[in-house]
Amino acid sequence: MIQSESAPAYTPDAESSNRADEEAILAKADAILAKRYMRHGSMLHPQGAKDWLKAHLGSTPYEVFGVIYLDQRHRIIAHQDMFRGTIGGASVYPREVVAECIKHNAAAVVLYHQHPSGDTTPSACDKVLTMQIKHALELFDIRVIEHIVVGETAYSFAENGLL
Repeated sequence: MIQSESAPAYTPDAESSNRADEEAILAKADAILAKRYMRHGSMLHPQGAKDWLKAHLGSTPYEVFGVIYLDQRHRIIAHQDMFRGTIGGASVYPREVVAECIKHNAAAVVLYHQHPSGDTTPSACDKVLTMQIKHALELFDIRVIEHIVVGETAYSFAENGLL
């Protein structure tokens, strides 16, 4: 056990308890930020989505791919981190994205993923995957309105003419 006069005793159980407390605080902060950047159930503007996603994904040391499900008026139905990868990529399955979009009765979606390196430049694979998902969802009359890559900044496929 590690202890000093100014600090409480350190035990492995205390570390687990602190980690659980920190996770609860981070989850609450994420919920508050989601409300802040997404008013009245809809996205205020692309920058709001970028800001929220940067806070939501933070400095996660592995790649995460997710979807924000929207109704016909682009009001938020739900958001979901669907796939978790490693430091260099994540396996994303368009079939599962389509299934979840149908399950949520989405009319449109915002795709997102994060680059742990901090470089938000989309790779060739990012571009191909986005188009595969876009074409698959078009068969079900579901629009991909945005794909945001998060790192040190945030990159918008829509703002850069890639959708």
